[in-house]
Amino acid sequence: MSPILPTARSRSRRGSALVLVVLSMLVLLIVAALAVDHGVLALEASRVQRACDAAALAAAVHMASLSHTATADNFAAARERAVATAAQNGVTITTANVLFQSGNTRVRVNGSKQVPLFFGQIAGGTSAAINRHATAEFGRVRSLGGVLPLGLTQNDYDLYGPGGDNEGQTFTVSLIRNQSEGFNQGNIVGLSVQIGSNGKSPAHWQNELEGTSTLPPVSKGQNLELNSLNANLGNQSTRLRNGLNSRMSSGDREFEVFILNTKGQTNGNSPHPVQDVARVEIVQDVTTTGRAASERAMVTLRFLPPSQIDLSGRGAELTSNNAQGFGIKILRLADDL
Repeated sequence: MSPILPTARSRSRRGSALVLVVLSMLVLLIVAALAVDHGVLALEASRVQRACDAAALAAAVHMASLSHTATADNFAAARERAVATAAQNGVTITTANVLFQSGNTRVRVNGSKQVPLFFGQIAGGTSAAINRHATAEFGRVRSLGGVLPLGLTQNDYDLYGPGGDNEGQTFTVSLIRNQSEGFNQGNIVGLSVQIGSNGKSPAHWQNELEGTSTLPPVSKGQNLELNSLNANLGNQSTRLRNGLNSRMSSGDREFEVFILNTKGQTNGNSPHPVQDVARVEIVQDVTTTGRAASERAMVTLRFLPPSQIDLSGRGAELTSNNAQGFGIKILRLADDL
């Protein structure tokens, strides 16, 4: 029997299959090359982002540590710290890449890096640029909403607050009416948080203590003075007990209060210049002693670190001038404006 020889058609089919195999291998090679380069770019992008984060925070740390209004030299030093920190993390930037924003309470760092492509050259590329940025927020809080209309003395804060000799310990304060007695260490006073207004009803004050009425933002400044509540002591004590105990029953035991200087008894309007804002935890139910108009409320509290204050939705504004801000400091990576 004569052997079957390949025809021209079968040889053509075999050649076409070989071409398809070669083309498929070429496509797979390109896809694999791009996948490898994509992985390298993703890794480098993460590194550039971390370098920008670190650089922005380094500049913000320097600015937040200042005890006075920043000077041109302070901004120059902060920029140099950002440049040095970026370099330590493998990214080269210049001082022109470090920008201060929002009244000098934010610092933005722009970073970029040219990354060579290993296999992408097959598709005609030699390198790719990676651009990332980070923004850090710093400064003191100048304005804050939701502070409860209560005042504690600077003396108690210095003793029981952060850095005090009795830091973290509980302490008990008694409610006073400044129109009939002095406001001293160991006291708490009810305040009318209505800037430019001298009065507030005890019922409205109780709603604020309970959290059912929203308090407006108040800003730190030399002219920030809050009047103490002028209802009789028994009325105030009942409102304080009912308001705070209702707040605790809902599970809310932590809030901010105002820090004030001690003050002698004052007839009529009794303004209190605000020194600071502090966060406290109420430790147990409010109790009262005495009866009727002479009833007096007793409150047991503990000061908490300022860093535990949640500023979201609180109308918080920052300032880089420490003299114009509360003791609450901010230092964090922030979303871009």
